[in-house]
Amino acid sequence: FLHNVSWDCGDDVYNFFVDYMLYQVGKLSEADMEACQRGLAMRWGTLHGGFHICVPPSCHPPDAMHAVSLLILSFGHGLLSGPLLKHAALGLPKVFAADSEAQEYIQKCVSFADAQDVVVQTVELNSGFSMPMLAFGTAGMDRTRETVQEALRVGFRAVDTATNPSGGNGFGYDQEKVFKVVRRGWVRSIGVSNFDSQQLQRLLSMATILPAVVGLWADIFHPVPRSLRVLCKRHKIQLQVYGTLGYEWSQGRGLAGKLASRSSPLLVHPASQLPKGRCF
Repeated sequence: FLHNVSWDCGDDVYNFFVDYMLYQVGKLSEADMEACQRGLAMRWGTLHGGFHICVPPSCHPPDAMHAVSLLILSFGHGLLSGPLLKHAALGLPKVFAADSEAQEYIQKCVSFADAQDVVVQTVELNSGFSMPMLAFGTAGMDRTRETVQEALRVGFRAVDTATNPSGGNGFGYDQEKVFKVVRRGWVRSIGVSNFDSQQLQRLLSMATILPAVVGLWADIFHPVPRSLRVLCKRHKIQLQVYGTLGYEWSQGRGLAGKLASRSSPLLVHPASQLPKGRCF
């Protein structure tokens, strides 16, 4: 599932990557070109010692083409917009496919090994158990049962559940089955999503199983309310946030209040913008 990638390619491959990325960026001034080259050189240095790649067991074993696509994603982060970055990552294997000699060289300088020394960070919960900070999300899935079974088989132990649209309104949680799995000992800790402090206080007053986690949308322009933070701290409930890059704004959830917007104020804020025409 998780593999160590050893990357032992020469200067020719590095120069090819740099030229490929600069081609994707387009026309630049001489100063911006030098800035890009310095930034790419720094990123190459950090990647040259190797990196990790995740490949689901049901997929084919990873090969060099997986690795070069991931390298482009890492190289181009902050350099290209999302759609252009995706286009560049998907386009590079096609470039190699048209050049059998280059493809053979790449295959020789990339090697894979199962990762055995990966330690996932955990947080302690009020249930007395720890929760991995790396969780498996289920939103938007078909065949959820089979997918979650596969996730558990490969080692996931935290599952972020999602709504069930079969009820007609998209909020058909099967609460009884969740309690289905806690009482039988199949699940150690459970939580709730999108509760405010009043809702959580009411739940705490009647719950037979205390929530260990509260999941909610938060970013720097939509922070977790202080009343909720205080309540969670008092009962040792772990806060878990989603939408930290402001995705929820684009879904219409930020249309009320002073910052009403259909675009993320986080992503359009001057502090998060690159100067026009510059790389890094």
